[in-house]
Parts: sequence; C-alpha cells; structure tokens
Amino acid sequence: MFILANNKTHDVLKVSGQYIGLTEAQQLSLRTNVLNKAVAEGYLLADLEYFYIEDSNLPNSTCQRILAGASYNMTWTNGNITSIDFSPEDAKGYIKFTSDKTEIRGDGVDSALITLTVYLADKVTVKNINVVKLVPIKIPGAIISARMQLVNGIGTLTFKKINDLPLGKYIFPVPSTYLFGFKMWQGISIDVYLQM
Repeated sequence: MFILANNKTHDVLKVSGQYIGLTEAQQLSLRTNVLNKAVAEGYLLADLEYFYIEDSNLPNSTCQRILAGASYNMTWTNGNITSIDFSPEDAKGYIKFTSDKTEIRGDGVDSALITLTVYLADKVTVKNINVVKLVPIKIPGAIISARMQLVNGIGTLTFKKINDLPLGKYIFPVPSTYLFGFKMWQGISIDVYLQM
C-alpha cells in the first residue's frame, strides 16, 4: 500500500490498495509511476511525499485498518512520513444494537423493542450523547430510515410492520463499519413473517 500526501499541508492525496510481496525494483517502479501521475495532474514534485507500507492481509494490519476506513494520523519528520498512528481510531466509541425479539408477526400489532447504545472505546461506559439520528435499515428490496432519539447515549424504537412494507428480514442498521462516526460493535436482524 502507498499513501501519497502533500508534505507542506500534510493532506492525504491518495491511498492505494494493497501491494504485498513487491520486490525493491517493483516498489521503485510503483513509486515512480505514482509520482509521475501526480505531477501530470498538476502537483509539484517537491510538495509530494510517498510512503510505502509493506504489510500483510491480517485483519488488524496497518493496510487493512486504513482500507476499512480507520482514522489515523501520519507522523512527519523533516517533511517525510515516518509512521502511521491509529490513536484517533482507537479512541472512537462503539454502537451496539439489541432487540427483545428476533422475529415478529407482520400483522402491524406484534412489535420488537430495538435499543441502540453508544459506548466509549472501552465498550463498557455508555457515552453521554443526546441527539436525534436517522438509522438506516435494510429491508427486502430497499433501504429505509427510522428516527431514533438518543438520551444519555441510549435510544429505543418500537418496531412493527406498517403499511405496505414487505415481509422478510430487516437489518439494523444497514451493514457498515461505522455509523454516525462510531464503530459498529453489533447490529441485529429481525424476521417479519406472516402467520397462517
């Protein structure tokens, strides 16, 4: 993986995918191609810093964390990137969804109580946050949103099938790594079925 950054503003210009097992010659060729392309796009070569990361496919490797969208800082020394620091990511809180049921009848009466809790990075302490958010929900064939008010880091929603919403699996929230700037700890799914 490489990171191309402006060495004056420290802005990241490009982050590549992974390159594992490149020889030194291949790394040099990649660096030259990336820098030439950036210059062709109008950047000054003197303003560019190229940082190559030889890494693995392990889930918590530097490359995998960057590719997953983790927040990070670059450590700069004399205009050069010397390391990647994940402390901003490690300090983020977590969101956990729970439900009192895993399935409900699609009759518009049966319901499930969905709870969203925002935790600090320790996954124990509830974050004191008071806000109203739209939670994206994946339903059969579409994505909808439900309004949820969080008070002291906890929000609840009574969920039941309404109107013409389809039967099937409802996933809270839409599968993602992050929601509202927090890392996803646990989502839930609820099956909505027709009782015969």
